Amino acid sequence: HKVGAKMGSSCGGVCACSTCHCYIRRGSEALSEQEDKESDRLDMAFDVRSESRLGCQSILEKGDAQVVVEISQESVNAFYDEHPEERRARDAKK
Repeated sequence: HKVGAKMGSSCGGVCACSTCHCYIRRGSEALSEQEDKESDRLDMAFDVRSESRLGCQSILEKGDAQVVVEISQESVNAFYDEHPEERRARDAKK
């Protein structure tokens, strides 16, 4: 959220949904370990891969590290569902 990423967050970051599903492309060693509740919740996400994480549970533990993240399409869609004004603005540019 701090960098303006368009990532879903339906549950507000309490690991109760999977709308913040993303793929860690680089720097996963700088993140907190995946706990069982995150793994269980990821089972509900679409197109889960070995590098899948929930954004709300991936805490940057090494502040000077660079982490590269790809936001899943399901998360982008969730973001626009949660922010219809952003969807309208995006669609107006098309």
